[in-house]
Amino acid sequence: MKKILYIEDDPVSTIFVSKIIQKMGHEVVTANTSELGLSKAYAERPDLILMDVMLPGLDGFEMTMKMRNSETLKHTPIIAITGTHNAGDEQIATIAGCSGYITKPIEYAPFVKYMNSFLEGHEPEETPIEPKEENLELKKLSQRLVQRLTDKVNELSHTNTELEKSNKKLDRVVDETRQHNTDLLQTNEMVNVILGIHQREELYRLLPQMICDRLQLPSVSIYLVNEQGLTLDAFWHHQFDVRADSDKLNFTKPPFYDLVYHQEPFYIDSAWLNAARQVDDVLARDLASLSDAFHAPAVYFLPIMGKKQDDLFACQNSDCSAFNNKDTQWWKKEIHLLDPHDLDYPARLKNVSDFYFNCCLYNLKAILAIGVPEGRMNEPFRNLMNSFSTSIGMRLENIQLYDDVHDAFMVAEKQAITDGLTEVYNYRYFHHQLERELKRAKRHWYKVSLIMIDVDHFKHYNDLNGHPAGDEVLRRLAEIFRNTTRTSDIVARYGGEEFIIILPETPNIAALKLAEKIRATVEEEKFLNGNSQPLGKLTVSVGVATFPDESQSPEDLIQRADEQLYNAKSKGRNRVSSREIK
Repeated sequence: MKKILYIEDDPVSTIFVSKIIQKMGHEVVTANTSELGLSKAYAERPDLILMDVMLPGLDGFEMTMKMRNSETLKHTPIIAITGTHNAGDEQIATIAGCSGYITKPIEYAPFVKYMNSFLEGHEPEETPIEPKEENLELKKLSQRLVQRLTDKVNELSHTNTELEKSNKKLDRVVDETRQHNTDLLQTNEMVNVILGIHQREELYRLLPQMICDRLQLPSVSIYLVNEQGLTLDAFWHHQFDVRADSDKLNFTKPPFYDLVYHQEPFYIDSAWLNAARQVDDVLARDLASLSDAFHAPAVYFLPIMGKKQDDLFACQNSDCSAFNNKDTQWWKKEIHLLDPHDLDYPARLKNVSDFYFNCCLYNLKAILAIGVPEGRMNEPFRNLMNSFSTSIGMRLENIQLYDDVHDAFMVAEKQAITDGLTEVYNYRYFHHQLERELKRAKRHWYKVSLIMIDVDHFKHYNDLNGHPAGDEVLRRLAEIFRNTTRTSDIVARYGGEEFIIILPETPNIAALKLAEKIRATVEEEKFLNGNSQPLGKLTVSVGVATFPDESQSPEDLIQRADEQLYNAKSKGRNRVSSREIK
């Protein structure tokens, strides 16, 4: 049994030839590269070497010449195998030092016979080569080696070129990393600064200039959502004299449309604008004008979000799915159903927005827009700005929370705020809170509703059952009102048997729903001797009014609610009344 080394990079040929050799009763060692084949030739000391001419790295002829210059392998028979049929290849193989030459495809019987002649020491007689022909083949072999060397030089040159590109890319990465570290340091310092700011207006006013100066950006704007007019009100700062034409922008179109309702970042650059021109040239011109106002090749818009607050009470929006485990994307889908090209689009959008902006899950505080210089926008910078906008949102949320707690504490310090009998807020506190809520509503453009409640035929109940029983009814009613409303709502005793409830951030339709719920709950309650009342049970009449749809002042809002209460009583009592709001 002989040992045969087969150097072949084609796995199919390797398996086929190896099986033939093994069937002949010999041991076969394989290698799939010239370098591995040379290593195994030294290690295994084979009796015969079969070698494919076309190998990666050194080819078969070059390998043969290398082996013939080795004391260890110079006498080992080497048979060249090739799938090409170029004229002169057999002579080149002979000149290179090959003992034999076989062409593919390999046929079993001729291959076995050819191999046995080598293994038994009967090598086929070589065809003599004329000196002139030998010189010609030597010249071909030299040209072949020169071409291989040229290819290697070209390959090395290409590798050097790619290495230079990689080095330049690495330099850019180093520069970006250095810039990112600088941006990170400046951003951390800005976070420390905003932690010391305790007023929203001051934060909105200082933040744009601070970001421009610290991060060396051409322009920055903070947009506040004005849901009443469906506009964005801007706080600007930039390094140039030119600024946007208006400080109010319509957010019913991209990119602000998606920012306000989807609360996701948006990026505009020249490529985006070019694509937009193919779809909507008017929109593209508007956005190009907006982009030009930032004096930068790109603008990055980021929503500034506050943390979502847990609420033990269900949202007053009937379609809100925050607490009923339905579709949390309801309003987004509703908004996408609207066609911006319809004539009634603004009105329909406004109707959907009334629910959206007063929903318990709505927590957009503002929009941060930054002009991004050439080459500045990369993934680290994007992530840094996303984190920074989150820090701003959290600070705004904390400022709001601090203001709410501080205001409540100051009111509690100045005066007694609860009614002694019912333990709900008193008349004085009600007036204070109504003024405060309307000021907040004007500043943030949301709705405030007022519910005024009066006990039907309460004098009759007192005359029949006595004042202690009447007092117990008032206490139980106050408890019902507290249990039916949200913690953010303000329940107060307005006087005698009248109660009033302030509903912050609540549109008229939600207030009517709550009022009807209160009326029905009272009607179902079993009060002492309630069946002796003129209506057969103790009931309440309710009037509802909403700011700013019906009024612009606290006094006017109270008057409108009182008028609706009177209307409910005049129509038979035990009902809810409100002016129809379109």
